[in-house]
Amino acid sequence: MKKSKKICDFKKYVILITLLLPIYNVLAMEITTNITEITVYTSNTDNIYFNIYNNETEPLYNIHLSSSNSDLTFLNNDFNISVNETISIKGVLDTSTKYSNSTTISMIFFRKSPIVLTPENKNVTINNINYQPNEIELIKDASILWTNLDTIKHTVTSSLFDVDLEQAQTFSFLFNTIGIYPYYDKHTMYTGNIVVKDINGNDLIHDPRDDKLFYININSILVETELFLNFVDITNFSIEYNSQIDSVLSISNNGSLASLKTKLTSIPNWLTFGKNDFVVESGKTSFISYTISPTILNVNDTNKNYNIIITMSSDNSLVKYYNISVYIPLATNLSLNSSISKLFNQTLSDDFLIALFNTICTAHPDYTYCKQKIVEKIIYQSPPVPYNFTYDQVDNLMRKYEGISILIERGYKDNKKLVDSIKSDTELTRNASLNTEIKVSSLQDDTNFNKKEIGQYKNLMIFVILIIIFSLLIYIGIRSWKKNIDYKMQYHT
Repeated sequence: MKKSKKICDFKKYVILITLLLPIYNVLAMEITTNITEITVYTSNTDNIYFNIYNNETEPLYNIHLSSSNSDLTFLNNDFNISVNETISIKGVLDTSTKYSNSTTISMIFFRKSPIVLTPENKNVTINNINYQPNEIELIKDASILWTNLDTIKHTVTSSLFDVDLEQAQTFSFLFNTIGIYPYYDKHTMYTGNIVVKDINGNDLIHDPRDDKLFYININSILVETELFLNFVDITNFSIEYNSQIDSVLSISNNGSLASLKTKLTSIPNWLTFGKNDFVVESGKTSFISYTISPTILNVNDTNKNYNIIITMSSDNSLVKYYNISVYIPLATNLSLNSSISKLFNQTLSDDFLIALFNTICTAHPDYTYCKQKIVEKIIYQSPPVPYNFTYDQVDNLMRKYEGISILIERGYKDNKKLVDSIKSDTELTRNASLNTEIKVSSLQDDTNFNKKEIGQYKNLMIFVILIIIFSLLIYIGIRSWKKNIDYKMQYHT
């Protein structure tokens, strides 16, 4: 009973030690940084330096830092650090928006393998092919024994040794210096290579329990520059239906910093700007051309004034709004198709296309452009799809279309095979018919020839019969004549 209790207590101690070992390993590693909070300003690139200190009892290798914030990047990454060494790592922080949050910086590193390798002697034979083996990895303080098994003399020659070996002779050498030692045979083309490694393994290992995480607060402060928009021309326009007007505006930067990603938009989307997403340097003025192309789809939309709101914004300035007025005179002859065609020659937003589809084309499905380009432009766009279609519906529609296309193509191929087969059968039939005609013609020729021969044979037979009859008549005549002469001679006697 006491023995069983001792065994149980021993198991508890083993389990406790096993649990404490990983904690000891983690606590033994300490890498510190002197940065806890960073304040940066948009439109400026800031260099941040992190001091990394290694108080381990061994060097660390391939140290890599990464940040959860994409605005923060590290330049001199994947470095090594010796014991009690401090290294300054440069981080580059470039922000464009205002925010304040905690950023996680993770650091991983590798240690040398703690495994101590045991030297092991190796053997190399020399035969009629080469050194066998000719590539050897060796641990320091191990030796190699060469044996010549060939029928001719060879050498083992390198920067460390040069030995002649007759048949069955051997040579041994102890390697006590780490390095790479190529060697060769003076009498043949034989070559070999020896790699001598340290007795302590050089393999690097990574233990995720040693990885370090530390946190810094990043406060990105928006530096606002001052932008002003001025209309070079008038701000009140009169534009005939199905027409457009070109004009120019200017943007001046009166601030101390360049404006970043300056953008211009309009509501309604009647204005097309000559450039967008641009930079205006401090103290400079940029001129931008723009075109006003009103989209009028109904006679009732003419003879009206429209207020257009122009929005000017950038990543480091306040959003500002400006107004222009557009008057559309009365138009009595309004062609909706031409207006829509002109509309689609412009670059339009997805939302506007969807709104147009839902309002105009749903009410007037017979318009050519609604039946073709509207559907084509919206149905095949993903994302977003029209509001009156779900992704599943569009996907099913496309699958049906693809399935029908495949069936049509497959049917076309099957029909083509059938047609080709019929053509082939027709050709065979035609050839057979021609052969039959040729045979019939040949038979007819033979029949005509036979008829001709029969006719000739009949004529010959008639001629022979006539000759026979004529001969019989002559014979009968001669006999009758002789009888008459005999009778007369008897009578006179």
